[in-house]
Amino acid sequence: MRLLLVEDDVMVASGIKLGLTDAGYAVDWVGSAERAEEVMLKESFDAAIIDIGLPKLDGLELTRRLRTGGLTMP
Repeated sequence: MRLLLVEDDVMVASGIKLGLTDAGYAVDWVGSAERAEEVMLKESFDAAIIDIGLPKLDGLELTRRLRTGGLTMP
């Protein structure tokens, strides 16, 4: 299973990614919602783990865009 981790705190992201990788998941990490949008337009993921407290565009708005079709993944 391929996951996208969207987390702006490097220490938190490193811990989550390490734990998920150790559990057998393939994890791609980005540090902002804007970068997540760029990546999701080009890549396919089975699920995303999104921090809600992201700067600028927060995780809740990113999730809304995903759910309402404002962002379409391949």
